[in-house]
Amino acid sequence: TWWREKPAQQPAMESGVAVSLMWFDSEEDRAEAVSELKQMHPSARRLLAETVGASGVTRKKASDAALALEKAGFVRMWGVGFGDEEVRIVPTLWGEEALEVLDDEKDEAGKRV
Repeated sequence: TWWREKPAQQPAMESGVAVSLMWFDSEEDRAEAVSELKQMHPSARRLLAETVGASGVTRKKASDAALALEKAGFVRMWGVGFGDEEVRIVPTLWGEEALEVLDDEKDEAGKRV
């Protein structure tokens, strides 16, 4: 249920990182999404970061990385152009939040080194 906005609340803290539950139903959902993103191939994480940064990208065809991200709910895809010769890939709010939490965790880990 990534489309429901959560009411304002205090951010949760995990390992010193403030975590918003804005798009997650629970801490467990957040942890599961971040864990799934961590387990994905680096090309999938790069594609998600690119779609978040550009608010979506267009490709000639859907890659395995794009398909994995869509299956996990991190992006949505649809065909564009005459005969759907290209595919438009846009991040979901779920994907944006999962990527933000993952980036925050990496930043926090880098500060401890």
